[in-house]
Amino acid sequence: MKKYKTSLLMLEDNFDILKTEVYIFAFKSKKKAGIQARYVLSNIKKICHSLRKEINDDLKALPKPKRNISQEAIDAAKIKRRITMEYKRVKNKPK
Repeated sequence: MKKYKTSLLMLEDNFDILKTEVYIFAFKSKKKAGIQARYVLSNIKKICHSLRKEINDDLKALPKPKRNISQEAIDAAKIKRRITMEYKRVKNKPK
């Protein structure tokens, strides 16, 4: 969590700035506030992109769970497959 904390704090800060700029742009019709809001939105996009990349890298680094398959289950699957293949051969046999 510490790894993502700085990105999350930066997102919160930028979001607070965005709320202020949008309010000023919408209710006071200040052009500069609209430009600043767009700039902050681009910063939010960059932060989200980097955070998404970090999370994706960490997901890839996690160990994959191993499947515990007993030998009996493997043998049963082999028998089932053999029966299925024999059935398909008989079914597709030319007459």
